[in-house]
Amino acid sequence: MTLSIVQKLQILLIRVLIAPAWFLDVVAGYTYKRSVAKLVVGVVFTAMITSAIYFPLKYSSLPEKYRRTISTMQTGIVDHIFGSVILAQNTDGSMVLGTSKRVKRPVLVNKSAFPYITAKAHLIIDNGTGTILSEHTINTTFAPASTTKLMTALVASDIYNLGEIIEISAYCSEIDSTKLWLPVGSKYTVKDLLYSLLVSSAGDAGCALASSKLDMQSFVDLMNEKAAELDMTNSHFTNPVGLDGFQGSHYSSVWDLYLLSKKVMESPFLREVVRTKNYSYKDVTGALNIDISNTNQLLWDIPETVGIKTGRTSGAGEVLIYDYKDDDKDFTIIVMSSDDRFLDTRNLINWTLSSYEWR
Repeated sequence: MTLSIVQKLQILLIRVLIAPAWFLDVVAGYTYKRSVAKLVVGVVFTAMITSAIYFPLKYSSLPEKYRRTISTMQTGIVDHIFGSVILAQNTDGSMVLGTSKRVKRPVLVNKSAFPYITAKAHLIIDNGTGTILSEHTINTTFAPASTTKLMTALVASDIYNLGEIIEISAYCSEIDSTKLWLPVGSKYTVKDLLYSLLVSSAGDAGCALASSKLDMQSFVDLMNEKAAELDMTNSHFTNPVGLDGFQGSHYSSVWDLYLLSKKVMESPFLREVVRTKNYSYKDVTGALNIDISNTNQLLWDIPETVGIKTGRTSGAGEVLIYDYKDDDKDFTIIVMSSDDRFLDTRNLINWTLSSYEWR
């Protein structure tokens, strides 16, 4: 895509206006009085609004690299001076702007040698600022394996209530996938099936969610519609459980899986599910007890692990979407087409922690 002269001028203007504020952050660490910082931000945003009025910029039509640049700059200037901007509700119901705790940003402090990893594609990204710490072939498509089930969970959350009851069909009990071998005719709540889907990666649970209220194809169509909504431009789904698909027809990319994981982690319920180590439940009759454990071994090995999903098939190799979070840091690592997803991710975690500090 070719940018118009007006669009190029506006992008340049935004960069020029934001640069002084970022300079203060780097050199002075924002030790100036907050009134000065607010004045700088006020000038920047006034100029940006004025620019938007007189020189309309079609943000959604820009190439991805420009949208990432502008988004990072906008996030950085607000977070590094004020903290995250939030909407707060007064007792009378009116909404006001407020701020949360200032988001710390990653600062390169050590140029550590990058580790050897087997993954053909990877991403390390700071979730607080959107800063990419490392990337390789993030828009190349690969089979996503069971990370597909994150999309299945999103669509299921749209069409079901957690308390709804679903019966396991003969087709779902025999589906070619990792499964819990749930008996034909047994019934479970949507909540318990979602735990089965994301904690133990149960394909029979995913199949039941995808074929109970709708037919399977209609459900898959919703998965692709959701992918389009999330701007997952390098993804296409043919099934709800992560099978490789005919001639590579079921695919995604590291960047698209990051967009998907971000959406999943916005849901308090799903965010809790993907960090669950062990879960126990019963069928609706109470006669059948089921105990499941998470397929992500790093939940046990690394205390800061907060999810989110594993995947593995013959076509995909090993896949992992991983989130690390403590009081200062919150970053996501994604590896695709890996020979050892957990070792690759460990190496990337260690490199990130040795190379960056969050300030």
